[in-house]
Amino acid sequence: MWVIVNDTEKVCPNCGYKLAEFHELAFEKKLLGALHHSVPEQRMMAAQILGNIHRQRALAEFQKIIEGEETNYFLLRAVLLATAKLIIQTG
Repeated sequence: MWVIVNDTEKVCPNCGYKLAEFHELAFEKKLLGALHHSVPEQRMMAAQILGNIHRQRALAEFQKIIEGEETNYFLLRAVLLATAKLIIQTG
């Protein structure tokens, strides 16, 4: 579930996640985490960005998504396109 959290909150009032930990994560780790976000569009955007910036570490997560129980066609398409970008880039 998506919930808007006030900027002054230190802990998410909905799930208890420590927001300071999130802010300290590197951009790539935030994107890798977003691949498992509850909002499908967030997952698709994360996959697209990871492919566009050629992050090889995403391949393992992409494989889990492809081989898992994901049924969202649009997410699977985004993951496959991003995977193709990574494979083509490595040559």
